Amino acid sequence: MASSFIENLSSEFQKANNAYAPKAAKPKVLVYVEGHDDVAFWHYILSPYQAEIGVKFDIQPFTQGLEQGKPALTKLFPQTGAYLLVCVDSDYDYLLPDHSETAKTINTNPYILQTYAHSIENLKCYAPSLAHACVKATQNTSELINLPDWLATYSEQVFWLFIWNLYLHNLHAHNDFTQTQFCDTIRLTETPSSTNYGGALATVKHRAEEKQQALEKDHPKHAPELVAFAEQLAKRGLTPETAYLFIQGHTLYNEVVLPLLIPICRALQDERRDKIKQQAQHEQEKRQKDGNYRNSTLNIHAVLNHHYEFEDCFLYEKIRADAEAALRATK
Repeated sequence: MASSFIENLSSEFQKANNAYAPKAAKPKVLVYVEGHDDVAFWHYILSPYQAEIGVKFDIQPFTQGLEQGKPALTKLFPQTGAYLLVCVDSDYDYLLPDHSETAKTINTNPYILQTYAHSIENLKCYAPSLAHACVKATQNTSELINLPDWLATYSEQVFWLFIWNLYLHNLHAHNDFTQTQFCDTIRLTETPSSTNYGGALATVKHRAEEKQQALEKDHPKHAPELVAFAEQLAKRGLTPETAYLFIQGHTLYNEVVLPLLIPICRALQDERRDKIKQQAQHEQEKRQKDGNYRNSTLNIHAVLNHHYEFEDCFLYEKIRADAEAALRATK
C-alpha cells in the first residue's frame, strides 16, 4: 500500500465517506485485523453490536506490501477512531504494558482492540469449553479426563518458567531466554495416550523445572525479584492456573491442546463405534449405522479452528467492554 493511501485511511476520512452514502445505508466502520484467520473471530466479537448501534463492520486483514500482521497494523494506529478500528493479538503487550511504545499505544488507545490473551488461539482453547469441542467432533458425551483440571495442572507446571520468560523479556534481555526456547520447553514431546494422559504432563514438569534451575543459577540476582514481579502480573489475571491463556498461542494450540485432544477424540469415536457394533443385530445394520456415525463426526482441528465458546472467560469481559467503549462515539 502506498503511504498516501495510509494517510487517507483514517477514521475521519471514513466518517466523511459515510456522509455521502445513501440515506438507507448504515454507517460503515472499517476494522483491520492481523490476518485472514482473525476475521471470523473479530466478527464474532463485534457483530452483536451492528443492530444495536446501527452500523456495518467491514472487517479485513491489513497488509502493506510484503509486511503484514501486527507490524503492518502499527502503521494505522495514529489513524484510528470511531470509524476505523484496529484489532490485534496482545502477545505480551497486555502483560507488559510499558515494555515498548507499541505496548503503550495498544493499552491506551481506545480504538485498538486486543485479545488480552496472547492470541485468539488461546481463547479458542479456553479450558471449560474443550469438552464441548470434543462432543462436537465425536458426538460422544463421555468425558475421559477432566480437561480444565488437566490444563490447570499444565499451567501450574510452566508458570514460574513463564514468569522468567516475561521477566527477562521486560528487561530486554530476550536472548538470555528467548520465547522460542520457552516454547520448546513447554510443548508436549510425547503424545498423551488414552490410558495415561498425565504422562505428558510429567515430562513437561521435569523439563520446566530443569530449565528454571538453570535460569536461577545463571541469574542469581534476579531470582528474588520474581515473586514481586509475579504479584504484579497477577493483578492482570496471570496466575498459576491461567498461565495457558497468556503463553504463545500457536504453541498452546498446536503443541499442547491438539496433541491432547486428538487421542481423546479418537478414543471417544472408537468407544461409540464399538457400541454400535455391539448393538447391531446383523452386518448390514452395523455398516449402515457405523457409516451414519462417521458422517456425523468432525475433525477436532476443524472444530477448534472455529471454536468461540469463551464468553465466561474473564478476558472476554474486557474485550467486550473495550468494544462497547470504542463504538460509543458512533451512536
